[in-house]
Amino acid sequence: MAAGILLLVQIFSAILILWSVWIMKIGNFNVEPEVKTGANFVDSGPYAIIRNPMYTGLIFFFGASVIDAQDIIILTVYLILVLVLLLKIRLEERFLKKRFGETYLAYMKKTYRLIPYLV
Repeated sequence: MAAGILLLVQIFSAILILWSVWIMKIGNFNVEPEVKTGANFVDSGPYAIIRNPMYTGLIFFFGASVIDAQDIIILTVYLILVLVLLLKIRLEERFLKKRFGETYLAYMKKTYRLIPYLV
């Protein structure tokens, strides 16, 4: 039963990641926190609710793996991943505020950083 739920979490997470990439468009996002020159502001699809749906998907996808593995080393690596993503989000938001100004500030007020109704 638990394995089935974890698998469903991973499937949902993979769909969220792929949907986010499709909406953002491959050329519009960057693995580095800086905003690409000529990047478009996207607030549709999953971005209408969550500012960082790709990171949300990664956190849940690998979180399910950590729960399934029940290993302290895997948990430690996962926590480092989450910390790196949170730090990256802070940097990205700083760059996005600078690039898109009031548009991004208004967007921040109506969306969640990672998890609807929580963060």
